[in-house]
Amino acid sequence: ELQAFVDVEVSPRVQGFTVIRASGFWEGEVEQTVVLEVISDTRGIESAVQDIAEAYKRLFKQDAVLVKEQACPIVKLI
Repeated sequence: ELQAFVDVEVSPRVQGFTVIRASGFWEGEVEQTVVLEVISDTRGIESAVQDIAEAYKRLFKQDAVLVKEQACPIVKLI
């Protein structure tokens, strides 16, 4: 199910990303979760990430999805 989501919702919208499966805690309960890390300087990436978050909420029946934006002053591929 996760791979299908990545193939359909994530890959077409962002050039590069990392998917991390993790354990999270919500209201004192442990739940399996996914961290999607996107580092990009592409215009419009915020809209793409918002669309991905909305699709994740809908498909995986989540009440909320956390989206964090953080400036990266220097990012290099070496």
